[in-house]
Order: sequence, then structure tokens, then C-alpha cells
Amino acid sequence: MRPSLRFAATLIMVALPAAASGASPAPVLLAQAIQPPAGAPAATPPAEQPAAGPAPSAAPAVPGAPRRIEERDLTALRYYVEIKDWNRVESEIRRLRAIDPNWQPPPDLMGGQAGPAVNEQELWDLFGTGRYAEIRTRIAQLRQANPTYTPSADLLRQLDIAEGQQKLGTASETAQWQAVVDQARQQPDLLNCARTDAVWRTAEAFARLQQTASAFDLYRSLVGTCSNLQERVATLQKASAFLSADQMAQLFDLAKQRSGTDAGAIDQVQKSLEAGRRGAQRTPAPRGAPGPSRAAATQGAAADAAKQSGAYADCLRLTDGSATTGMRLTRAWCFYELDRPTEASSLFAAVRSGGGATAEVQDATYGLILATLRRGLVDDAQALIDNATLTGRQHNEVQGEVLAQLGTAAHQSGDYREALRLFDARDQTGAPPRRDIQLLRGFALYNLRRYREALDTFLAVDRVLSTPDSQEGVRIARGGLIGFN
Repeated sequence: MRPSLRFAATLIMVALPAAASGASPAPVLLAQAIQPPAGAPAATPPAEQPAAGPAPSAAPAVPGAPRRIEERDLTALRYYVEIKDWNRVESEIRRLRAIDPNWQPPPDLMGGQAGPAVNEQELWDLFGTGRYAEIRTRIAQLRQANPTYTPSADLLRQLDIAEGQQKLGTASETAQWQAVVDQARQQPDLLNCARTDAVWRTAEAFARLQQTASAFDLYRSLVGTCSNLQERVATLQKASAFLSADQMAQLFDLAKQRSGTDAGAIDQVQKSLEAGRRGAQRTPAPRGAPGPSRAAATQGAAADAAKQSGAYADCLRLTDGSATTGMRLTRAWCFYELDRPTEASSLFAAVRSGGGATAEVQDATYGLILATLRRGLVDDAQALIDNATLTGRQHNEVQGEVLAQLGTAAHQSGDYREALRLFDARDQTGAPPRRDIQLLRGFALYNLRRYREALDTFLAVDRVLSTPDSQEGVRIARGGLIGFN
């Protein structure tokens, strides 16, 4: 596991610059890097608990108090379990808890048989592609189908962190610097070597808020703790935009110590950045200067090759700071493929409004619509589609995604008829079949008690690839048919 930079009660320590007196640096907890500055209002404490004292006597029985659930009250519940109608099981459990809020289903409720098997691999697969909203939707479906299911603590924790990282990224893209810092303080797990982008964004937010010391601490924590040389180099490059020459000298020294035999690479970065600092003070080149150099053209070709091969991190490195339309468009697509749609949207919009070549503007518009949809902004995406010039394939693809998201939202809200209507409309666009949509269609049919159609839908999905989710759909649809008959 990569080293963590957790900023709450962590034992990872870094050395502050030596005091003016010349004493050796004193180690400090990294938690100090994200503590509110001195004089800032303290967080509102939780409500005070009453002072300890004699425990109050038990309250007397009150007329109309909830009655206890007894075995004779469980007849309907056990029947629904027997026919595996998990939707009705959940409803019956809610009804019984309304009578007695403290009641819990008995351990023998399943009568020795397990509920629908839940394999969380499909949820982790969604997680791996950054489809966090779909995970929430799928968890709700699994809970509806199997009231005994509880998502694993690790999945929920990782999902919270990923969603927090999205919020932090959005705040950073919209220059809400205090919101970035607040999000990092709320979720210190965001700040570690596995999420260097979140650390970079938080450090920049501190610098923009004129809290340079905190920004320096974060940059130094990455350089001194994380083992990846490329990330160490990128950290130095990003820090140079906000830190003083003295602070950068300290970072370079630390980076060389940490890099061992790769210290030469750090030397090259240092020379390049220091030359850039000097060059920034020179007079800009006069108008009419020659166009892109052969080196720039070569770099552009390398960036495009990195994008085509799926090396998106290399693509971002090669296009960092590029001003040409083609390079910015390439960078935007690499952001999109890395599931960073907010950053992709910003670049696509800039290229689109730049008035470049028609093909570039059309490609940027197409990318902007896709990135907007990935951010869940369906109405904004539809407005873009209505005013966009796209190829037939592009139009069908984005319109199909709009209908898919609207149908998913309708399904999540319980409007199953509307969900089916939207899924049918998506099919009419010629959009290719999607397994997740077919599964949602099956659950919608099941919830509308159209058990035969639901079973046919689940069976069709299961024949292509039999997985726990398709098997579960087949089970509950057959159970519905048994109970219906």
C-alpha cells in the first residue's frame, strides 16, 4: 500500500524549516497543514451533554405506546420470504417497524434459506469507471431486492472519498478556494499519495488564499513522502507557480535526497524551472514571431499518440501549459477519459468559444456534451444538443445517453412507467444495447408486477453473461410469477 498523507491523527511527520536561531527542524504532524489559521472562528461544537448524575427512573408506561411484535404478526412476512417477493418483504418490514420501532427481524426469518446472493464485484466495476451515482442507484436496488443486504464498509468508505474528491475538484475548477480547503479538512483521507491531484488542488487553494505556509507544507509532504518520481516532478512544477525561490530550493533539496540515483532528473527540472522564472521577466517576443517549432509539433504528435494508446497521464504531462487549439483539445479528451469531466468541460468550452476550425469546434462541442452528461447535468447537455452541429452518429450517441440518464433517474424515483418509456425512446435512437439499462428495465417491469416480461428481460441478459445481478433478477421475477399465480 502506498504511504498515506492523512491529515488527522496521522503519524507521518515532516520537518519544518529550521528556526532563525539555527536549531534543527522540529518534526510536526501533517495535520497542521490543514488546520484553520489562528484567529479563525472555531467549529461549532456538538451539543453539550448533561452533567453526570443519578440515572432517571424508568418512565411509566404511556397509553398508546408501541406494542410488541409477536410471532402471530409475522405470518405475511414469512409468506413473502417463502415466495421470495423481496419487494413485499421490505414493505412488510417497514409496516412492522411502524408498529414497534425497536423490532428487528428474527434470525430464523429466512427459514434456513439465504436471500438473493449479492456479489459486490459489479459495484466495484462501476467504481473503477467512476460511475458513483450509478453505484448509489444499484445499492438502493439491491436493498430493495434483499432487505438483509448491507453494503461493505470498505465500499461505502471508498465511495464517500471518491465523491468527496469530485466535490473538491469541482470547487477547484470554479475557483471556490475556501470550499476546496473545507472539503479537504472534512475528508482528510483525500490527501494521500494515491490522490495527488486532490493534494495539488488543496495546496493551490491555500496559496490562492494567501496561506502559503500551508501550501508549502502540502507540496513538501508529497515530495518527501510519495515514492513516484513522476509525481514528485509534477509537484515541483506545480509548486513553482506559488512558492518563493527559497521554498522551492528546499523542495529541490528534499526531492534530490528522496530520488537517489534519479536525482539527475530533479536537477534538470530545477534548471528548467529556474530558467522559466528568469524568462518570465524578459520582454515578450515581438509580433510576427515564427510559428510552432519542430519540437512543439513533435510534442503534439506524442501527446496524440499517448491519447490514442490510452496513456492519459502521459497525455496530460505532454500537454501541460500548451496554448495551441489542437493540444488543448487533446488535453480535454484525456481529462475526459480519466473521468475528470469538470476539467474536460472547461477546456472543451474554451476551444468551442475560440472560433477555430469547424472540425475542431464540432469535436469540442461533442466532447463538451459528453463531459456535461458525465457530470450529471442532463438539462445543460440537452440545451447544448439542441443548438449543436453534430454528425448523425454523435447526435444519436449523446441523445441516447440523455435518455438513459433520464430513465435511470425516473427509475430511482420510483416512476417505473416513465423509466420504461424513456428506455424505449433510447432504443429508437439506435443507441447500442447496454446491460445496465436492460437490468433496470427488468427491475422496472418487476416493480410494475409485469413478472413475465421481467423474467424474459432478465433471462435475455443472463444468457449473454450470467452474473449475480442477472441471476438475482431471474430469481425475483420467477418468485413474482409464483406469488402472482
